[in-house]
Amino acid sequence: MKTHTMNTLNIKSTALTPAVNCNPSTGIIEISGRCLGVNPTEFWSEIQTWLLQYLDSPVDQTTINLEFDYLNTLSVKQLFTFLKISQFLQLKGHKVQINWIYEKYDEDILELGYDIQNLLTVPMQFKTQLTSFYGAA
Repeated sequence: MKTHTMNTLNIKSTALTPAVNCNPSTGIIEISGRCLGVNPTEFWSEIQTWLLQYLDSPVDQTTINLEFDYLNTLSVKQLFTFLKISQFLQLKGHKVQINWIYEKYDEDILELGYDIQNLLTVPMQFKTQLTSFYGAA
């Protein structure tokens, strides 16, 4: 069993950025919310740096849960860079699962997920959820 000395990365959501929880012990990476920032490179650089460190000593199975309300074009580019880095886990012989979680009727987010999937070698699962107007699942 591997021991992990790196820290969990927790970033609280804001009106412009998603919540992030990256746990090196469980291999679960969760990013959820909206990406509206005008400088997404600054936001995503911390997440990408964490992932690059995680590549040195990953657990056998890494699960990436992505649930977005909205992503602007600049954020999509940074998300794609993050997911390209995650492909190295697979190349090193580790299992990687990406879950693209979207609102049942949000065709734009679903279509974006399909577009990203077509550019990756890591398997992606699409999971729907139905959220009420008050945000309760």
